[in-house]
Amino acid sequence: MGYAGTWRLADGVVKHDVSVSAHPFQVGTELTRAAELDGDRLVLHGVATIAGRPQRCRLTWQRVPAPASAQHPAGRSSAQPRS
Repeated sequence: MGYAGTWRLADGVVKHDVSVSAHPFQVGTELTRAAELDGDRLVLHGVATIAGRPQRCRLTWQRVPAPASAQHPAGRSSAQPRS
């Protein structure tokens, strides 16, 4: 399953306005997913109908730490001074 579009957070759920989808019937629809934030993980829950039967789906996103080079304050360099 894959889709893309805009999203918004409303009352503890994520609402996706589908612009593009692997399933053409979803284009132009709104998909609602329950959202759960647990530390550095975002879990979306939903129900999909597969082969005529409802199936619970779970998608987990995990934030990865920024590279060390990106953690320096603006205007500062991690380069060592030359002797």
